[in-house]
Amino acid sequence: MHSGWARSPAAVANLRWTVCRLPTSVPNLEPEQYLYLTTRGRKTNQPREIEIWFTEHEGRFYVMAEYPTSHWIQNLRAHPDVRVRVAGKTVVASARVLASEADAKVQGAVQKLFDKKYGWSDGLVVELTPELGERTTAQPPGGDKSERTRRNWNPGKPRHWAYLPPAG
Repeated sequence: MHSGWARSPAAVANLRWTVCRLPTSVPNLEPEQYLYLTTRGRKTNQPREIEIWFTEHEGRFYVMAEYPTSHWIQNLRAHPDVRVRVAGKTVVASARVLASEADAKVQGAVQKLFDKKYGWSDGLVVELTPELGERTTAQPPGGDKSERTRRNWNPGKPRHWAYLPPAG
């Protein structure tokens, strides 16, 4: 059985990605440990998804980078429109790295929330602001993952994300 995104080209062409609006306060996210952040590659323009710790504060998501030179940080600086998936919901958001002086109050609050939830808060804080309202697009931001996977499939070098054609 294939994963949900590995589908035939005809099925992919008919898919519509619906992005939901999150309420201002999302109390049911407390037990969630991870957020899935999809950025666009700054060189390839292809979608790149990471699993990362997060917290929610005043209707926005916050993540932390251990290193300011991380590839995902470089990607979102080049393309701030991102996709956020958490607790089975996907939203389109705008990302920005918080400035030390201008955002000191928010940064302090987020660091306290990270310390409480994970026992760690020594990193570069990134704010993810969900778009208001619902947005339906033919493809997720950054393109269709199944199309990219088929292009990159190399039968001689299996990868965990490789598109595997149906047997038979």
